[in-house]
Amino acid sequence: MRHPDYFRHCLLCIKKGMKRAAPYIILTLILAAVVYAWYRYGFLRKPDRNTPYDDSLFISPANGTIIAIRPYGQSTFIETKDAPECDRGAMQILTGDVAGSGTVITIRLDLDDVHYQRAPTSGVVVHSRYTSGKHEPIYATGEAEPRHQNEHNEILFTDTHGNNYKVVQIAGFIARSIKAMVTPGQWVEQGQIIGCIEIGSQVTIILPPEINVTATVGDYVIDGETVLGAIL
Repeated sequence: MRHPDYFRHCLLCIKKGMKRAAPYIILTLILAAVVYAWYRYGFLRKPDRNTPYDDSLFISPANGTIIAIRPYGQSTFIETKDAPECDRGAMQILTGDVAGSGTVITIRLDLDDVHYQRAPTSGVVVHSRYTSGKHEPIYATGEAEPRHQNEHNEILFTDTHGNNYKVVQIAGFIARSIKAMVTPGQWVEQGQIIGCIEIGSQVTIILPPEINVTATVGDYVIDGETVLGAIL
């Protein structure tokens, strides 16, 4: 038979344990609140942008650093027997519904960049196509290459001049959430938010030859503000 003070002793032990743990519990709650505040009001911030609202200009859809600008066309799609099977034909698939030739711009988003994307021009959403895939690091060797093997979402637009272009949202090693906030047939205004990628990631833009790119590699660009080129 248990001692009559057994339960009282247990309660006292629990109270003492909670008293000792209280500082750690409070510290944990404070840290959790700080992390949530950073995530909600820092990482997922949506600052106002000074969009030019000019149909002759192509504005950056993403905030980050341009790590590659390269032409594409049939002559640039060089594949070898050593190329991974998952990569073969990937660029043709990404560019095929835009144009037979043009320019690919790749923007790297760091943790402290804004992770919402905006419409580069006014126009119509043709389609939004999601593809599951890997989550390889954006910062790995060869980071200037579009990480088309990673999970990504393609949003195809037609601008007011009748040109097709595409914004490709690409997940990174940590990123596990890609959101498209537009639907096929929807009209979007230049600078309007079209989607979001959470944590470090990449945005690739596929342009037709009718857009003359004026940006350069190494430029730090602002979503909805920085001019990437002019529409001819």
